[in-house]
This record gives sequence, structure tokens and C-alpha cells, in this order.
Amino acid sequence: QDRFLRFLSTRFGFLVGSSVQALPFLLAYHLMAWDGVVIAWVAGVLYYNAGDAVNSVGHLWGKRDFDGAGEARNNLLVALVSLGEGWHAGHHAFPRSARHGLLKGQVDLSYLLLRILASVGLASDIYLPGDEAVSQRRHR
Repeated sequence: QDRFLRFLSTRFGFLVGSSVQALPFLLAYHLMAWDGVVIAWVAGVLYYNAGDAVNSVGHLWGKRDFDGAGEARNNLLVALVSLGEGWHAGHHAFPRSARHGLLKGQVDLSYLLLRILASVGLASDIYLPGDEAVSQRRHR
């Protein structure tokens, strides 16, 4: 019966979506004026393009470190800008693995974040392939 609550419930999706999009720009403007808005916009563009690069670049350029990973490749540059998701051959070889950077020296910040979340009880049942399984699938 309350008009305000009815307004909120019929426009909930729009209001939440607008807030999620607008808040970073409002905060950036508050902190750094228009420079902040430009920086927030560039960061958003890079973020979305990094996600696209995982699937496009990750199937074209890089090392094919694992057998059975199809055309997926590990790409250092994509891994750096996508927090470890660029170790795409690792993802294809072991799709359930929480860590995509399975080889020595492959930094995977997404996996580090999962470990932090697990340490405070916000993530569980994190699957990792054993060293022997990784070694057996290595492309030689």
C-alpha cells in the first residue's frame, strides 16, 4: 500500500544498476574532479577489455603449456592485466582448478584473492590439481 515502497519494488533493478554504474564515477569526481572521472572511465574500459582479451588473445598468442588444452595458450601480458586469468591453457587443462597459473613463476592474483577469502571463511571447497596431474599434462 505504501507508494514509496511500491516505487522501489517496481524499479529495483534499474535503481541498483544505476547505482552500481554511477557510484564509482561520483566518488571519482568527488576525490579528483573531472580527472577522476576520466581515470575511472579508462579503468572501466581496461577492465572490460582485459576480460575479452582472455578469450581472444588467450587462443591466439602465447605458449601451449598443456596437452589437451585445445588451442588455449598462456599469455604473460594478459595474465598481468587480468590478475592471472591469462594463464588460459592452465584453465583449459584443468577447468575446475581455482588457480590458472599452475607452473613455476606464473603469478595468479585471482587465486591469491581466493585464498584470502578462504582464510576468513568466505570461500571453501577450492579445488587444485595435484602436482603429478599437472606434470602429466605438460606439453613437451
